[in-house]
Amino acid sequence: MARLIGAYLRLTMPVPEQTERDFWTLTALPGTNSASFPRLFTVSVHSLETLFVCHDRRRPQDLHIRLNVDEAAARSQLRTRLRLRAMGAARAHYRVRPGVLALRFGSVDAAYDALTRPRIVKAARRLNLDLMRKGPALNWKTHCPDLVRHVLSD
Repeated sequence: MARLIGAYLRLTMPVPEQTERDFWTLTALPGTNSASFPRLFTVSVHSLETLFVCHDRRRPQDLHIRLNVDEAAARSQLRTRLRLRAMGAARAHYRVRPGVLALRFGSVDAAYDALTRPRIVKAARRLNLDLMRKGPALNWKTHCPDLVRHVLSD
């Protein structure tokens, strides 16, 4: 899991060590959906969760990983569009940022593999940069700098 988060931060955030907490946050065990699908961690940019892992409370061994990306950038190539189906791509609706595509994965390996795809990384980076332009991270109080140091050191 640390390898996935570290790769995501290094690949999709500009100068992650200098922009953390001001523009993006990493929260361990946030309270989001704690009654049904509790989150293990969440990466948020401005006010949008861009990467998170959760599980069904009744089946904690089954991970649900979600990576939000810019829809236009993700769908810009035919080969990428075909791969998006395998990634469970679905349009996500957020007021703060329209044009978001949610990619869903059932394993850390599958999510990590998506981060080896240049178009997916470009789409994630575009979403993150657009959100950073909207303003600072809104949930800075829940940011976990120790976890950031851990995942970026791997």
